[in-house]
Amino acid sequence: MRIVVVEDEVDLNRLLVRRLTRLGHEVLGASDGLAGLDLIRTSTPDIAIVDWMMPRMGGLEMIQRLIELDPAIPTRFLMLTARSQGSDKERALAAGADDYLVKPFAAADLIDKVNALDPATAGPRTSAGKHADD
Repeated sequence: MRIVVVEDEVDLNRLLVRRLTRLGHEVLGASDGLAGLDLIRTSTPDIAIVDWMMPRMGGLEMIQRLIELDPAIPTRFLMLTARSQGSDKERALAAGADDYLVKPFAAADLIDKVNALDPATAGPRTSAGKHADD
């Protein structure tokens, strides 16, 4: 799978890229929302792991813009954030995120979330944030 990691915390970005690469994925990284927006538009990843709070453009706005630009975008979005309120998760999912993972997280939880978003097993996306099996 091709995965894009959009995370402004340098150490966490490197850790995610390294861990996912070791699992056999092609992984690209960006350090802010604008760079992530461009990278996702040009590389069309299967999954984008997106931090909510970043410089230049937050993850929520980035996902919304990508979906506005292409409502049929095939990329699945995993929101990665320290925001742990139920209302935050609802906002992220309403904006187009497909799943939500709260920092700090266990490596096994990340892997489970990525595997669950794999287009080969999750079914085709029918509209932003929704899959055929939802």
